[in-house]
Amino acid sequence: TRKESSAASDVYKRQVIDSLKLILKKQPTNAKIITSIVKEYMSIDKDTLALFYVGKLLEDEKTKDINEVAEYRLIKADILFRLKNTEEALILLNKNLEEEISLEKKVDTNRSLAEYYQGLGNFEKSLAITKRNEKFYLIENDSIGLLNVYSSIASVYLSLNRKEEAVAYLEKANLYGKNDKPYNRAAVLINISLLLNDNIVAIEKMNQAKDIAVENNVFELFPIIYKSLGIIHHQNGAYKKSNEYCLKSFELAKKSNLPENQLISLYQYLSLIHI
Repeated sequence: TRKESSAASDVYKRQVIDSLKLILKKQPTNAKIITSIVKEYMSIDKDTLALFYVGKLLEDEKTKDINEVAEYRLIKADILFRLKNTEEALILLNKNLEEEISLEKKVDTNRSLAEYYQGLGNFEKSLAITKRNEKFYLIENDSIGLLNVYSSIASVYLSLNRKEEAVAYLEKANLYGKNDKPYNRAAVLINISLLLNDNIVAIEKMNQAKDIAVENNVFELFPIIYKSLGIIHHQNGAYKKSNEYCLKSFELAKKSNLPENQLISLYQYLSLIHI
């Protein structure tokens, strides 16, 4: 079962942590080992212990490389957000932006801030911060960075219920996504198609996503693609086709061990089609 699998994974991760701690006894200032311990503790939701070890990374800040310190602050801020200590997390992130850190670390810091404000429901602030990163990536002509930024901006516009702007930014993301991983390219096309009012164009985009998934063996996307095609055909009144696609999705979803809530969602949608 999933619970047994998760418990086994936790046991394994604790063994990994114990091994890392043994190495740390011999190399107490090894930053890579300490960072690995922090990340392992975070992966099993032991955030207080992760916070203790990340504190070791931030000792004697002035003697360390500024970009290294910026990275440790980002990790600590992430832990603090998880522990609901948002005030201290924001102080750390703003400290990063006040210093002469690399472009990469500025972008990572902005991304963290934008995600925080979006989660808080302050979408306008999240949008303004994300657009800072757009400027950086345009200067660097970084197509993968622009794909991620435009996808993030689209997500914020969607939260603001501004569908047209969301689609426009996803289309921009699609333009810059030609060199990105097949999964990301297909995911952008799926998101565009689900937002379009024109069902013919939506099906065309979804089939493009399907072609990318087939060509690159991105099997985990097939349940999502088939369900999405089912939704579009349902909106178009083509109930038999909708049923076929949703059943395909359901069969693949069962085999691919998708989360239970996604299977429940498919059951509900199949019921709606039959009605």
